[in-house]
Amino acid sequence: MNIPLFPFWMCVLVPFILTLFVFSRWKLKLRLALIPAGCAACTFLSFTFFFRIPGIVFPLTLAVLSTLAWIGVFILLSFFRDPERFPLEEPGVILSPADGTVLSISTVYGGEVPCTVKNGQPVELCELLHPGNPIREGTLIAIEMLLTDVHVNRAPISGRIIHQEYIPGRFYSLRNPESRSQNERVYTVYQDSEIRIGMIQIASRLVRRIDIFKRTGDTIERGERVGRIRFGSQVDLLIDQKTDVRIRVREGDYVRAGETVIAGISAKT
Repeated sequence: MNIPLFPFWMCVLVPFILTLFVFSRWKLKLRLALIPAGCAACTFLSFTFFFRIPGIVFPLTLAVLSTLAWIGVFILLSFFRDPERFPLEEPGVILSPADGTVLSISTVYGGEVPCTVKNGQPVELCELLHPGNPIREGTLIAIEMLLTDVHVNRAPISGRIIHQEYIPGRFYSLRNPESRSQNERVYTVYQDSEIRIGMIQIASRLVRRIDIFKRTGDTIERGERVGRIRFGSQVDLLIDQKTDVRIRVREGDYVRAGETVIAGISAKT
């Protein structure tokens, strides 16, 4: 039986080329390109053996494997998408810095070691106690991002970055208790004329990759892209208690970066 060459090569080459384009666009490590290459190889073998070898078990197995591999590539492409967002023009609002689900809303008190929750485990945010941190107390809102969420983070307010601190992560076994506080993190404080807000980007313990687009001293606009976390991750927002704000989200709400209002700054009387 002859192989239908045109549909066959279209099924292999088009997804393969699109995937390689994404890897090049985001400057990923070259070894990750083995993923679409493996998908293309499995698809090629499944088609070849299906048309040339009697029997169905072996080619069918390859076809199933190639299908699962392409599903994985689709999820990967979905993860690296970066759609345009249109921030609300309403003054005095704080926008969500990330896509995801509001995991928790808590209060941070001065002098205590603040904790957030990631994957059901507490993570100590010791950077909030460092001398250079301008925010000591406030409301902490944790937003959990799943693999299928957009992982580009956006500025919650317009203003200027007055503080930024990088906390390198360490590779531990997930069973090691010390791993709870060893996630890679980036703590950034934004300030405008009314409020200071801290944003804590928390990477997965297994991936450890945070891209930073803005640095200390940079001016930012509300909803502007400020960073990205690779794969499973979380973003916490610390709203300074010195400003009277009203939280507009609840635990379990789904929010979108640069569009969903998570808090409003009360008008001064």
